[in-house]
Amino acid sequence: MIKITIKDPSDREDDYIKAMLAPFLKRIGHLKLSLEHILGSSRITKNNGIRSYQIITKKIILLIEAKKRHGKKDSFHEANYLDTIDKYRGSRNKLKQYKIQGLLDYLVELEKNNAEKLKEMLLCPAADLYDLNESLKSRFDEMEIKILSYAISYDYGELSGAAKTFFRTHNFVHSCPYCNKENAKYTKGKNGTAEGHVLDHYFCQAKFPMLALCMYNLVPCGKECNGADNKGEIEFTKEFHLNPYVDGFGERMFFSPVKNGIKVTGIEVKYNANCGPGSDHYKQIFGDCTDTSSKRFEKGNINVFKLEEKYSDQIAKAQKVLNIVDKRVNGLKSLHIYYNEMQDSYDEQMYKDWYYEELETRFDPEDFPLEDKSKFIRDIHDSYIRECSEKEADFIKKMIVY
Repeated sequence: MIKITIKDPSDREDDYIKAMLAPFLKRIGHLKLSLEHILGSSRITKNNGIRSYQIITKKIILLIEAKKRHGKKDSFHEANYLDTIDKYRGSRNKLKQYKIQGLLDYLVELEKNNAEKLKEMLLCPAADLYDLNESLKSRFDEMEIKILSYAISYDYGELSGAAKTFFRTHNFVHSCPYCNKENAKYTKGKNGTAEGHVLDHYFCQAKFPMLALCMYNLVPCGKECNGADNKGEIEFTKEFHLNPYVDGFGERMFFSPVKNGIKVTGIEVKYNANCGPGSDHYKQIFGDCTDTSSKRFEKGNINVFKLEEKYSDQIAKAQKVLNIVDKRVNGLKSLHIYYNEMQDSYDEQMYKDWYYEELETRFDPEDFPLEDKSKFIRDIHDSYIRECSEKEADFIKKMIVY
């Protein structure tokens, strides 16, 4: 997996707020009015038209009372709406079991001071998302959070549409950050559908509904990695999965060629000494080595996205990379001349230019999101350089540290 690096992040965060704030505040306004009606603290019914909150009010009552229907078919129509709520409040109900006023107070908090709290939630750093969810769970129970999701939900077209447009406009990645093999750059297909690009909820909507529209919980990725045979419905956790907005595999995980002499016969996935079994990063990348259950392979990004399997067909590519690098390092006189020319401050850039031209991808990790298989190619390249004893490769060895 590769880290998503956003250029000018503060500007992009401002763009996200501009895209999301108006539709979000509108949804919050609808839910607030519904809660005020249910509490009896407001009888205003002209805010954005009754359809904007009538459905929410009905959903809340049915949810609280665990019913499939309440009253007659037209109970919540405009002519009957307030009477229906008055009768409900005056009857035996379960309202006192839940912090309805607390929910209303929270929505007011989100709106205050130019929606400062709402902005903080939408831009919650990736590393803090799990803790944000836990803090909300400590404040509200499951039912109350479900009620809040009637304002904060990816299912609402005006919200998901705004988020999709934002990510499609900025195209932070061209290659899937989960596998770095599948295209994830948005292009407009027929009827405006997205091709080569989907948005994954890193923490799933079902278990983490309040994070459904947080910018750093939405990962632009490839369709296969987000599909049923990869992440699918697997519930990601902070302990056993790595968010690409937080970090990538870096050098902790690397692809290594299996060789018979100079011939590549297979591809292995390895870890370095700083990422051994039991370490935090090992759990996120490789899973839980102590787990013997059937759920073991739902832990660790390597397992979830089946990276060993996906790169098992890259033997020919690995062989080509090794041949190109070997030719470069063993160019004898031509390389010696080249090496002597590389004693000034431009030596690294000259090598990177050669790398891009010959291997057709980027050398620097921060550029990996722009090219498919960029980390794989770099890992195969690095495997050769580390084993190389030629003097001409010494300056390259200094470059291959991430």
